[in-house]
Amino acid sequence: MTLPLCIVGASLAGGTAALTLRRLGYEGEIILIGEEDNADYDRPSLSKAVLCGELEAPPPLFAPGWLIDNRIEFAAATKVTGLDLRAGEIGLSKGHPIRAGKVLLSTGSRARLPMIQGIDLAGVCSLRTDRDSLHIRSMVGHGREVVIIGGGLIGCEVATSLAKLGCKVTIVESAQSLLLRVLGQMIGAWMRDRLEALGVTILTNLSVVEIEGEKSVEGVRLDSGQRLPADIVLVAIGAEPNSEVAALAGLDCAGGVHVDASGRTASPMVYAAGDVANWPVRGGSRRSLETYLNSQAQAEITASAMLDLGTPGVQVPNSWTEIAGHRLQMAGDIAGPGTLHLRGQLGDASSLLFRIDDGKVAAAIAINSPAEFGIAKRMVDEQSKLQVAELSDPTVRLRDIHKKSREVVP
Repeated sequence: MTLPLCIVGASLAGGTAALTLRRLGYEGEIILIGEEDNADYDRPSLSKAVLCGELEAPPPLFAPGWLIDNRIEFAAATKVTGLDLRAGEIGLSKGHPIRAGKVLLSTGSRARLPMIQGIDLAGVCSLRTDRDSLHIRSMVGHGREVVIIGGGLIGCEVATSLAKLGCKVTIVESAQSLLLRVLGQMIGAWMRDRLEALGVTILTNLSVVEIEGEKSVEGVRLDSGQRLPADIVLVAIGAEPNSEVAALAGLDCAGGVHVDASGRTASPMVYAAGDVANWPVRGGSRRSLETYLNSQAQAEITASAMLDLGTPGVQVPNSWTEIAGHRLQMAGDIAGPGTLHLRGQLGDASSLLFRIDDGKVAAAIAINSPAEFGIAKRMVDEQSKLQVAELSDPTVRLRDIHKKSREVVP
């Protein structure tokens, strides 16, 4: 008897993998296990349209009836308590253990929380699920004082949404600039100006050392000694992979479950994809990428590998965001060796920033330029060789620059 393929984690990566298995012709049993009642919802909308009330609930990820139509068994509100590699068994919080042929871990991540006094007070929150978003929305309103710990993507997205609702928002960032890792110094500084124009107060090179209050939040104290009043504190300092099950099974989980470029772990039975996976990245490094697009891509690659099909895929980071009324799309790591070249001007209707390393396009960020981003992303994926002077000249079409780069003999 063929044992089922089990997918632990039922959100984007898990659902995409299950659908990919069917698309590739797998006819056997697929069991999808999820801790939430329903994880089939779009998480990027939680910090944007859902939080500011433009949507009552996040849109679904997949078509109605997708589980039934694709014969996928869904174990909802079920936690995996153990993974016995020798017996090939998955322990569950309810029901009998499941014997599995192969297991895909797509358990995602959780908010990283600082070990500071007051972290458990009412009014301290993080944003990972639809319940988190709706809970925050229920607390906010005009004039409410909100302190956001962390000036990364989630922190800046939430600041944008809450500023629209009339909240008094302060971001406290320990680094010298916002969004350094994903947008770099130049665009991070420009985004700071845009957020401040919305009324958001931004404090950099500072850290929260205590959240003050009796039963609920009343304020925060910074390492400078300054005290900020607060009705709500949002913690947005990054994420921790939900890799406990893999760790208990003896797998390498430093920085996420270690996999190769096909999503395989050291065990031939276990695979991982999405936020929980520590995946090889182009350039020789590896990390958990924590992006929608990379999670999708990893799920498809891993599902193929589970069926001994397809080819490995070293990842190039790909993501997008909307902050202070501007849409930003990113391909590759903008922080890195080489030189930066701006096409257009920040503040124009649209612009692009490229990182060129050794004459090749290593990364790109498009600001309000979705049409040109498609070309820029291909240039990053192909590591196009080009003339930098032409790249910085907006009178030369990006499409023509890309075409010419393809004609260059490596």
